[in-house]
Amino acid sequence: GYPTVLGGARNGGVYVLNRRGQDKEGKPISLKAVTGELNPFVEQGRNARMGYLDVYYSINPSTTLTINIYPNSSNVPYFSQDIVLNGPSDKGRTWKRLMVNGAANGHQIELINANVNENVTIHALAPWFKPGGKIIYET
Repeated sequence: GYPTVLGGARNGGVYVLNRRGQDKEGKPISLKAVTGELNPFVEQGRNARMGYLDVYYSINPSTTLTINIYPNSSNVPYFSQDIVLNGPSDKGRTWKRLMVNGAANGHQIELINANVNENVTIHALAPWFKPGGKIIYET
């Protein structure tokens, strides 16, 4: 059927996510997506300060999305915020700006929606970066 939603796993596998709302074991599917480490200044040897994160999504006011941002491959986020997917509509979509204000050698963005059977469509993530201090490598 169309559309087919695919998702990648850490093991390198790609899975079809929208068959009957369940995975192959029959468990409901929730959303958890994580970016790689982001730093546009790494080749300059500088860390990055993320000032804002703009999220462009399809409006679904009954849905709440958790956004966590992790520094330097940490398991503890320096930023966490729940956003309701509502707002003024532009063809059923809108932007929401989050004030992050965090510096790190690399930033990982995690999106979570644990409530199954809720449609979540993220069209774009736009982090706003400025160069920070020199990268300090731990030994």
